[in-house]
Amino acid sequence: MKRELYMVELLRLSRELDAQLSGSYIDQFYQTGQDRFRVKVNAKKRRSNLNMHLPYYIALSDTAEVSDEASPFSMAMRKRIDGFRISAVGLLGGDRILQIGIEKAEARLHMIIELFGKGNIILTDDQMRILLAYKQREFSERTIKNRAAYAPPKSASMSVWNRAALSMAVDEAYESGEDGLASHVARRAGIGTAYVMDAIERTGLGPKTKMRDVPREKMVELYERMLDTINTAKGDAPAILYLRDGKPLDFSLRPMMRYEGAESKACATINEAICAFYSSFDPSAGLGEKNAEVERITASMRKQQEAVLALEAEAAQARKAGDWISARADLINHAIGIARDKSSEAKAISAAVGLEVMAIDRKRRTIKVNATG
Repeated sequence: MKRELYMVELLRLSRELDAQLSGSYIDQFYQTGQDRFRVKVNAKKRRSNLNMHLPYYIALSDTAEVSDEASPFSMAMRKRIDGFRISAVGLLGGDRILQIGIEKAEARLHMIIELFGKGNIILTDDQMRILLAYKQREFSERTIKNRAAYAPPKSASMSVWNRAALSMAVDEAYESGEDGLASHVARRAGIGTAYVMDAIERTGLGPKTKMRDVPREKMVELYERMLDTINTAKGDAPAILYLRDGKPLDFSLRPMMRYEGAESKACATINEAICAFYSSFDPSAGLGEKNAEVERITASMRKQQEAVLALEAEAAQARKAGDWISARADLINHAIGIARDKSSEAKAISAAVGLEVMAIDRKRRTIKVNATG
């Protein structure tokens, strides 16, 4: 069962990543596959890897995936963020969006990881103007493209992250006129469907219970249980990894009724649980090789890929220049003929043939022409 992170899990994870990454430096940015990325970070001479697979997960690991795709996006990110210091990690807006603040000298940037929909990685300046986006998109309410102002999507969720908001959510539940308890609460609570369903089950209600049939005290109890889940996310209680035949099945911040009696393992952090779970699907989550040889091979592969891209760009430029010369062969030959007269000057030749002759080298019998005009 491959799944995305829930909001409360990302809340706990953001706190853990902030504690681990703040003050560390970005050594390199890699793309390791389709929608998969690795940010190599260095903190007090200890190297770690922030692995991502959009939109499923993000986690910190001591291991690394060897593969590296020198894509235009990854190369552009390297130029912009290598050597930057991570200043803070936190959530942005009411959706599953992680914001990583980075700085270098006077520059202040934000790396935004969207873990919903198809996922995205977006780099903005300190005014939240987009500098770079892995996926440029146009939505009805927001635009993800270079130079546009970044804005998170509008959320229909009503935060129940404190008791005042909880009370408002209970009142709204009865005013909504919607029938399905689970569908209504899951859309409004914004903590994650699995945690909502567990709270409903523990309250003794059914997911399809009609709203008009839910006693107010039961609705209050339901939201209290969800508030407890949020408080768990804000605390430091061990996360739980559920197993089947010794292999990862699922994970959660707190015990789930549907896994009662199942094999489980306590994890000190949600990051540890995420790495263990997703590594069964994606080696970049934490099952890569862990030694200096991996870094050497990765760096060598990256240099080779960058060299290939550079040669391709050079070849493309040469083809473009060749096409330009072929289209103006008569004018160029005319310019060469005039240049044989030692008294002729570049400016006069330019006027005569309609091309900008920048220099004449009669010793080498060459002329330099501006090919951009």
